[in-house]
Amino acid sequence: MTRRAKSPAPRTSVGQSDEGSAYLVALLGLVVLTLLGLTLSVITQTEMRMGANDRVMQRVFYAADSGFGVSVSRALVQGDFSGETFNLPDPSSPPSFDFRHSVAVTPLVPVLSAPCNLCQINNAGSYGAKQYHKVSHAVAVDALRIGGEVDNPSLVAQKALSAMIDIQPMESTPDAYLVIEDPQQMARVRF
Repeated sequence: MTRRAKSPAPRTSVGQSDEGSAYLVALLGLVVLTLLGLTLSVITQTEMRMGANDRVMQRVFYAADSGFGVSVSRALVQGDFSGETFNLPDPSSPPSFDFRHSVAVTPLVPVLSAPCNLCQINNAGSYGAKQYHKVSHAVAVDALRIGGEVDNPSLVAQKALSAMIDIQPMESTPDAYLVIEDPQQMARVRF
């Protein structure tokens, strides 16, 4: 009897059909990570722009706010209630760009004058014949941030503020009421 050898079954590799799937999974993982990285870079750029815009708007706001202090100090120290326009340079501006703030302050307009109930100085005769009052003033400020190329500056940002400011004790002077007679100056004060 002759033994007949069994013929071996054809060899098929168990992983042969799965060879390309590992490559596809790795490729899909790289695509997902690339999209995630691009998304994060776009979000970061957007946040940086928003932060820069916020910083510019804060600078313009504080430039406008300084106009209130200038107006009140001029009225108290010099008795000058007129408006003024002044420029504030930006010290952090690079030399090739001339960034500055132009601040236009309206006249300090007395809106209401009432007796100063809290002030002992209001009693006539104690400190002379002067009468002191609590005076409410209206004032508006426009601030512009101007800059860019030195040869061609442009408007970067602007902010308009208005406020009612109470000052007491304040001596009533006729100069404070002159602005009420000027319709052009009164038109600049807004609420």
